[in-house]
Amino acid sequence: MPDIGTAVLFSAIFVSAELWTSNERKNMERTIAQMSDEKRMVGTYIIEQSLFIGDKEVVFGVDKTQEAPFMVCYCDYHNPLSAAWPTEAIGSDD
Repeated sequence: MPDIGTAVLFSAIFVSAELWTSNERKNMERTIAQMSDEKRMVGTYIIEQSLFIGDKEVVFGVDKTQEAPFMVCYCDYHNPLSAAWPTEAIGSDD
């Protein structure tokens, strides 16, 4: 049977992990809000809309000069520079 000190330690680790995740999400949302005044780009696509689902962002971009002018992809921010990392992009013309 674990002693009370072990239970408190595990509780503290769990709570701090939850707070870190919560703070990380708030920081990402704050960064996105600050960037709302700027033109966001993924490649040549201008980002028109974005939505957070969990810890990833789903973005919709438009570039009318492309063969597929509309693009949707995930953006992840879990990298050393906390820069947008687009993945699983798909383009369409309709």
